[in-house]
Amino acid sequence: MRIVCTWNNQKQAQALSSFMTAEGIENRLDMSKESDWGTDTYGDIACHIWIIDEDDIQTANRWIDLFKQNPNNPLFYSHSKLINPELSKILPFKSVNPSRTSLSPIIEPLGKITLYIILLCCLLFLITEFTEPTIISPPPNLPPTPLFSAPLKKQLLYDYPHAYDIVDKLVNIYGIDRLQEPQDLPTEGQLLLTKFHQTPYWQGYYDLLLHHLQGKTSIPEASAPMFERLQQGEYWRLISPCFLHSDILHILFNMIWLIVLGKQLEKRLGIPRYLLFIVLTGVFSNTAQYLMGGPNFIGFSGVICGMLTFIWARQKISAWEGYQLERSTMLFMAFFIISMFSLQLISFYFEANQQSPISPGIANTAHLSGAALGYFLGRLPFFKWKT
Repeated sequence: MRIVCTWNNQKQAQALSSFMTAEGIENRLDMSKESDWGTDTYGDIACHIWIIDEDDIQTANRWIDLFKQNPNNPLFYSHSKLINPELSKILPFKSVNPSRTSLSPIIEPLGKITLYIILLCCLLFLITEFTEPTIISPPPNLPPTPLFSAPLKKQLLYDYPHAYDIVDKLVNIYGIDRLQEPQDLPTEGQLLLTKFHQTPYWQGYYDLLLHHLQGKTSIPEASAPMFERLQQGEYWRLISPCFLHSDILHILFNMIWLIVLGKQLEKRLGIPRYLLFIVLTGVFSNTAQYLMGGPNFIGFSGVICGMLTFIWARQKISAWEGYQLERSTMLFMAFFIISMFSLQLISFYFEANQQSPISPGIANTAHLSGAALGYFLGRLPFFKWKT
């Protein structure tokens, strides 16, 4: 299915659509109101004629060319409820009820894969929420991830370094309360605690650069092993962080965007290429975020950003594919991502100068890398509309 022509004259568009239907060319007329206030055509109604069967495109284009030569040709109005303006003097005119005219874009059904991803994200969110430990006061000098994460979340994070395993062992043996006063731990506990502090774990190039700018000469994290769990064969961790979310607003925001964007990609790419797109953008954005900030990140937003720029690229290359994303929407999302990135840069400046950070706690690297890859994939012929 593709758009073959666009008209600003509603009556002519309806006449042409009715004529092609009578000629056996299955089509759909979509009338949408321009709601992008940043354009000169704001408020105008555009009538798009979609041809359902690709085999009818050539025939439809011939009729369209003929119609453009003489839009008032009575031939095209013989099957239409509308009457050619030039014949209105001799034939009664039957008006069209505006209330029955659609002013909204074509409503596309939710694809199976998109639905399954939404259900998976919601299921994992519920499981991790109900199994997450409740800790009022965390022990000092211990990382929050192993303390506050649900068991399932620990299995799905991009990496779970050996240092975190040591913290888990301390919690299991002595409990959170006894770790509040580490100096009171028995000898075995003191040895475990010392082992944790002597075990470096990857926290990202962000921290390494920050420590360097702060003038620190000894940086244990610089020698920390990377991809510890991946080296043990846990390859699902490359993509699994995408399906985890931190709170209700986080998952709600991402799932709404997945519904809006994902169903468009699934319909036009087909299931195999749609899954490939998700895997590529998910793995790429997750890996970029891990390298920059360590393993403590979750969310589907890296893939969402890839979908946004992918649709943007396809609109520029092949507008007939019918991807629906208004310019104002793209500008809003770009503004949001750039704003969060700018806030991160400001926080980095404060941290580098030994001041309190104001980090928004958002995986900016995942957003930017996902968006970059999505745009690149959108320009590849491999990801054009399925035939």
